[in-house]
Amino acid sequence: MRKHEVVTRSRSVLLSHGTWKVREPCKRHKNNDLVTYCNDCKVPCCIDCMLEHDRHAFSKLETKYFEAESRLNHMVDNLSKSSLETSQYEIKRLGRIIDTCNENFNAVKAELKAAENKVMANVAQSFEKLRKNLSLKQRECVSNVEEKIEKCKQKNTEIENFIARIEQKIRTSGLGLMEYFPTLPTLPSFPSDISTPIPRFEFNEDILNECKTNLGQIRYKDRKGSSNQESMHIESERNEKIGHGSLEADKEKVSVPNIKIEKIGSFQTPIPVQSIEPVGDDTSWIARFGSDTMYLYDGRGREKRSVKIEGPKGYFWNAAKIGICDMSVQNNGDIVVTCSDGKVRLVSVDGKINTLIDTTPFRPLGVCLRDNEVMVVCMIGPEGDKNHVAVYKPDGKSKVREITARDGNNKPLITKPYRVVIGDNHITVLNYRTNVVSLDRHSGKVIWVYDGSQAKLKHKFVSEGICKDRFSNILVTDIENHCIHLMNIEGHLIKIIMLKDYGLEQPMGIGVDKRSGRIWCGNIQSAKIFIMKK
Repeated sequence: MRKHEVVTRSRSVLLSHGTWKVREPCKRHKNNDLVTYCNDCKVPCCIDCMLEHDRHAFSKLETKYFEAESRLNHMVDNLSKSSLETSQYEIKRLGRIIDTCNENFNAVKAELKAAENKVMANVAQSFEKLRKNLSLKQRECVSNVEEKIEKCKQKNTEIENFIARIEQKIRTSGLGLMEYFPTLPTLPSFPSDISTPIPRFEFNEDILNECKTNLGQIRYKDRKGSSNQESMHIESERNEKIGHGSLEADKEKVSVPNIKIEKIGSFQTPIPVQSIEPVGDDTSWIARFGSDTMYLYDGRGREKRSVKIEGPKGYFWNAAKIGICDMSVQNNGDIVVTCSDGKVRLVSVDGKINTLIDTTPFRPLGVCLRDNEVMVVCMIGPEGDKNHVAVYKPDGKSKVREITARDGNNKPLITKPYRVVIGDNHITVLNYRTNVVSLDRHSGKVIWVYDGSQAKLKHKFVSEGICKDRFSNILVTDIENHCIHLMNIEGHLIKIIMLKDYGLEQPMGIGVDKRSGRIWCGNIQSAKIFIMKK
């Protein structure tokens, strides 16, 4: 009867005629008590359950209880008798085992003591021999170690100078170091104390040849980039003559390499994801489209935590609850969230929610926070006009400036600001499904404009996601072409990452883990999250 359910008398009511009635609520119908027992299904039932067990045979619940109680008492009596006999037998058997173990233990103890004395004598004899030869060997060892350290330091200096020249070349070409040198070893630090063990370091000819080959590729790309920079300079002069206030990125039709990526994993979400913020340790905050709750998922799709934004009906959306538009995570773990009710909120690590900014009548969309410097928010006007990018102090208490960039024909360039990222000296704004505009962070002047024409792709450039990696490169999703545009900080297209071959179509939200470099990307078609690395 281990799997049977037995109700105690304390949960019952005694009746006047000496019987009793169980008052146990039904697990399926919480408002009803159990009143009978279905013999066919062997489960207690309430009045509503009896309708579902149509044409079944029923018995009184108290009769079944007394039958179970009688069987249980009989089993307890039999168990008590058998347990007593078994216990007496086991006690005698264990007593004999203990006696045997005591005899064996004393014999083993004596043998171990003799072996210990023998080992100690051998150790003492060996130590004396080593002590006599220590002085001579120590002098020879110190001399050899000093010579090896000096040679390693010289080799280390040569390697550091070589890598420094390579890094300088890569910086001038706007590329990330690890994309060309994934196998570069970590250089060891040599101890000043010669008694400290020297770290093992190998720099073989294969690595050296790889570095030389990659350096040749960088030089080729650098020459190619130099011609682009010259054409940009000519375009800049032309724009100044006609009164154009911005410098557009080079739109020359060039062949852009398509790189492969490694798909690490994926998981399903109930609805498409529009905002993704990786926070390290293989976890990321995710906001679903039109949801008032943000979720912390790990790489296997397991929900680790959730935070719900409480508030009135959405100000801009015809919805019965607040909708989260975008998120930005600080280094201390706090999260800045833009909401559809015209509020910018701060969600602390312990889950407390405070309102930082009230942007009404404007609608806040994209947000990006650079710790201890600035917070940038994309603003949409109440009638779809007066759209701009607002720059606040990190605490959101005061607005520093509003940026409404225009071209030489006085046409606005910040048309539908949807997402934004911040660099050292720039603010890059993604206009909803149209283009990307990079602005000077301090003056607000236009640096470059990217509309996807450089990539020579089949369909029109349509994007809803942008982020920045640890090398300050910019990644932009392309819904129609099922790819990611990878650009450097100057707006030059470096590579196209095609995603359709990996089962990811129509990429929307995107985020990069600054520590591991892993890319989290959500799509519209199947509402999945894909985790990749280059």
